[in-house]
Formats: sequence, C-alpha cells, structure tokens
Amino acid sequence: TGTLLLVGEEQVLLWDLQQGRSIAEFNVCNVKYVSWSADNQRFALISKKSIHIIDRQSGSVSAVVEEPNQVKSAVWSDDLLFYTNAHHLKYVLPNGDSGVVCTVDRPFYLLRVQDESVFVIDRQGQLQVITIDPTEHAFKLALQRHDLQRVSEIIESSPLVGQAIITYLRKNGYAQVALRFVQDAGSRFELAVEAGRLDIALYEAERLKSRECWL
Repeated sequence: TGTLLLVGEEQVLLWDLQQGRSIAEFNVCNVKYVSWSADNQRFALISKKSIHIIDRQSGSVSAVVEEPNQVKSAVWSDDLLFYTNAHHLKYVLPNGDSGVVCTVDRPFYLLRVQDESVFVIDRQGQLQVITIDPTEHAFKLALQRHDLQRVSEIIESSPLVGQAIITYLRKNGYAQVALRFVQDAGSRFELAVEAGRLDIALYEAERLKSRECWL
C-alpha cells in the first residue's frame, strides 16, 4: 500500500507515492515479473535465468542463478519461494539457501503450494496436483526461524538424520542442535567444542581417551 515497484532495464526502484521519491533501489537487470509474499514483507524479482529475493524492511537481497535453465514460474508459500524450470521444482529460503523438491518430466507453471500438495497448470492448460515430500524445506525453514522444537519434531519423525544433515547444521552454526542427534563420541566431542559446551566435550574426551582431544 502506498508504494510501487518501478522496473527499468538495469534497476528496480521501490517508489513511495506520498513522498514522491524512491525509498529503495535494487540493481537487478531484465526483470520479467514480481512475486510478493502473502504478508508483503518480501518479494522476488524474477528474470529469465535468475531470482532475487528482497526483504522490504532490511533491504537485504539474496540471489539464485539458474544456468543454463530458465525460470518458468514462481509462487510463495509461507516464507518459502517455490519455483520451476524445465526439469525441477525448487525452493528458496529468504536467506538464499535453495534446494530441489523434485524432478519433473515436463514444464508446468505453479499456482499454489500447500503442505504436501502442489497445484500446477501444464502447457495444455490442464490443472494438476503433485504430491511432494516437504521434510527438507520445512526443516530448513524451522531452523532459520530458530524454532528448535519444530526442528526436533521433524528430525525425530523422519529418516532425515544422517551425515549430510549433521554437516548442514554445523555449516550453518547449529552445532548445539546437532549435538542432540549424534551418538558417536568423536563427533559429539567436536560438536561440543564448536558449541562451547565444554562440559560435554570433557565428558566425551574422557570416554575417548585420545591425546588429540586434550591437545
């Protein structure tokens, strides 16, 4: 309300109608269309081969480049942006973290994503509903929101726990969370040191009886 997005060849302006001036500028080229989140706090500037997600309050920008594929469609669901190219249905978190939801055998265009159901329309104009597994992107979104209870629920109710997810937690600064789900003494020692939990690190070092731990 009260603002417009003005799209040029090399720049997009967020224009305040009442003040008659630009209140934010984004250097994004060749924007084809814009997709707003339901609360109007974020929007995606979608070009032929890239997506820029912009937070309206902070002005932060995160980008996803689709080379050599082209972005076919995009739609918001909660704080996630789902989009398609010719071969995949993908998602992007507000921080720019992205992943593949599933592969597709033909291009289609997104209408809505709700829980495990994806509503699409194909090139023949036929409405279809695709069932997906939302575990990965639901987990990452809960983690980004620091909703550790939801993170625990997802991990405990799914076969998600493995080296890949532990690595993801460590890489993104959640060693404390990873500690809850690791049993191996060596891994627990390393995670405890990273998380600053010296009581746990001491306990595991005594179990390991390894000179390297004490060094």
